Parts: sequence; C-alpha cells; structure tokens
Amino acid sequence: IKGAQPSDKDVAEFITERKIPKEHLNDQMKQRIKAFLVLELKKKYIEKWIAEQTRKSSVEVYITKPTRPVFDVKVGDAPFMGGADAKVTIVEFSDFQCPFCQKGEKIIKDLKKKYGNKIKIAFKQFPLPFHSHAKGAAEAALCAKSLGGNEKFWLLHDAMFGNQSKLDKSSLLDAAVKLGLKKAEFEKCQNSGKFTAKVEAEM
Repeated sequence: IKGAQPSDKDVAEFITERKIPKEHLNDQMKQRIKAFLVLELKKKYIEKWIAEQTRKSSVEVYITKPTRPVFDVKVGDAPFMGGADAKVTIVEFSDFQCPFCQKGEKIIKDLKKKYGNKIKIAFKQFPLPFHSHAKGAAEAALCAKSLGGNEKFWLLHDAMFGNQSKLDKSSLLDAAVKLGLKKAEFEKCQNSGKFTAKVEAEM
C-alpha cells in the first residue's frame, strides 16, 4: 500500500508514548517498531478504502465470526506458585531483562494476592535475543530451582526483576549466594550450560 511507511517522527512519538527505555532502543528494536507501525498504517488505509466503497454502493458482508485460538500449553516441570491442583492455571512466558515483563510481574503478584491457592501460576522462559543478559538470567533462574526448589526460584526471580541492571553472571552469583544457595554449586550450574537447551525449547 503506497504511503504505508512510518516517518522518524512517528517512531519517536511511539517510543515516547510507550515509554520505552533508551537502553532498549537498538537497531533491532527500532525495526520492530517500524514493522508494527507499517501494519497499523496498512490497517488504517484498508479501513478507509472499505468506508469509501460502502458509501458508493450497498455492501453486505458474509464472514463467519472467527474463534479464539486455543493452545494446549504443557506446564511440565516449570516452577510455579499457588495451588498445585488449582482449577485455573496461568502460564507466563517472560524475560528477566524486559521492562514490560517487569511491569507484568506486578499484575501477576496482584492476582496471587487476590486469589491465593485458587490459581496456579507457572513460569516459562522467553529471553529476547536483543537483551544481552536475558538468556543467562533464564538459565540462572532454572539453576536456582534445581538447587533450591520453587522457593529459591521465586526468590531469585524477584531479585532479578527487582534490579534489572544486575543480571550479569557475577551479579547473579552474588544474588544466589545471598539467597542461601551454595556458591560453588550455583557457579558450576551457571557455567555448565545445563539448562541452555531447556530455555531454547521453551522459547
């Protein structure tokens, strides 16, 4: 569609409106923003064209109402909180370095506070490729679970979302030790690549 190209001003306004931190504005992120804006512009032009056509002639549309897609997501051995046998399960795919995921955690905590063991919240790893420490943080989180169970996983989870500027390997090791995990065991797990394949499978 001719003209469906966002300007630099459009991109800048989108960044300001969505409050995207400067440290996340690499070339890949800007390309994703432009691709999103292109889709929005195309949608706008299509809606305008349809409106013009319907004004010119009588139009009847026969389209079956689409159904919502349903996905069978297996919780498996993912760390969880809440009731193990709860009737409602929320499966969250998240990135420890993502600022929007950090905001999403506040919603998850509100749900846990409101519903307690009536819901089960399972956590899956989805580190984004343009976050340099996200994959290491995901593997570290699974190391915490393997060495200390769900409790240690959620404690490290909270520590990482609590300070996203300290997600390098050394800082994560320090955080794990403060949470009561053994330094040598955690460091060995970090360096082993034991959970690399699992993280990639969840992605």
